[in-house]
Amino acid sequence: MFISVIAAIKNKNVKYACFFLPAIFIYCSVNDGRSERVGNSIFLFAFFIFSLVAMLYLLKRLKIYKNAYEEQFITLSCVFIFCFFCFSSMNFFTYRYLLPSFVLLFFFTGVMTVKLIESSYPLLFYPVLLLMLVISFFAFKNDYGYGDVDIHDVDGMDVQQGVVDYMEKMNYYDKNIACGSFLELQHLLDPATGFLSSDRNFKKIKWSIDGYTEIVIFDNLEPDYRYKNEFNKDSSYSLVFKTQKGGIWAEVYLKTH
Repeated sequence: MFISVIAAIKNKNVKYACFFLPAIFIYCSVNDGRSERVGNSIFLFAFFIFSLVAMLYLLKRLKIYKNAYEEQFITLSCVFIFCFFCFSSMNFFTYRYLLPSFVLLFFFTGVMTVKLIESSYPLLFYPVLLLMLVISFFAFKNDYGYGDVDIHDVDGMDVQQGVVDYMEKMNYYDKNIACGSFLELQHLLDPATGFLSSDRNFKKIKWSIDGYTEIVIFDNLEPDYRYKNEFNKDSSYSLVFKTQKGGIWAEVYLKTH
């Protein structure tokens, strides 16, 4: 955070740069190459703990809080974020699960940004606000992902809906189906997902491909290693349907012999 550096220079006190410690951890962690160069995960975890403790300690020493309530809010927010990140890391990690911690993190970032600006140059508030809006705009504009936390996730839903519509149209309810995508499998099995046009579902569907499999479904939303490995070597299946939207596609193969 460059604002913390400005505050440190303005006040001639290196303690104001304490906010830069968590930023270093994030920079090291978000890239595999960087994280491997700085050390293993134990090192990064230890640095993460150190950066949070140091930041909270220096905030108190700088007397940046106006009252005890502000200190309690910041401290409890940091403790919750730390615990939630640890819980997510040790269980199943995906961006959408971090939403509860992100909400508090946004509040924390906003409060600390204002306090650092007040401690340095109050006129920086509007340029910094403009910079945040510009960064947010380009982050949104350049988001080409199609995962469940990206702006193109609707395209993925349209592609998977296309597969369901085709399967219903061809009346493949009694076929033995293999599906590499867990989400697509659920759409064909469970009417509650909203993709099936009726309560009738495809009961003979599973992940594995065996000698009884008549139809195989692949998509690149959940890449399947079998698509480019053993499946491509099997000439008994023919492509009968493909749907695509942007960079997202799904294919349906039918066993012909």
